[in-house]
Amino acid sequence: MVENEYAKLYYETVRNRKHDSKVIAKNVGWKESAIEEIRQHVFLKEHILYGERKRFEPDYDQAQAWQRLLEGKNIRESDLVFLKHEYVELTQMRLHGYDYNKAHEIASRYHDWYALVKDEIERRHGGK
Repeated sequence: MVENEYAKLYYETVRNRKHDSKVIAKNVGWKESAIEEIRQHVFLKEHILYGERKRFEPDYDQAQAWQRLLEGKNIRESDLVFLKHEYVELTQMRLHGYDYNKAHEIASRYHDWYALVKDEIERRHGGK
C-alpha cells in the first residue's frame, strides 16, 4: 500500500533529521525538549511490543501529523492531541515503568488521538 511505504520512508527521514524538534516547538509553542522526547519515543526508541523489543511500526497518520507540525501549515487539532497523547504515554512509561499497552491506555483516556482521526482513516479507505 502506498500509505505504508510513505510512512516507512518518512519515519526514516525523521530519524535522520536533527532539527524537527526545534522547528515544531516553535510552530506549536511547546518546549523543544518535550518535542524531542516525543520524537525519540515515536521514531527512535525501541519498546517492548508484543513480547519483543522493537520500534513502533511506521504509521501513515502519525507521519502526516508530524509533517504538518513540522511545516507549520494546516496544523489540525488532532495533531496537537497526537503530541499530548505521545507525551503522556512516554511520561507514564518513564515515571511509572508501565509497559506500552498500559501507558497507551492511560494516554488515550486523556488525549484520544485515534478517535479524532478514525473518521479520516475510514474516509480514506472507503468506509472500511
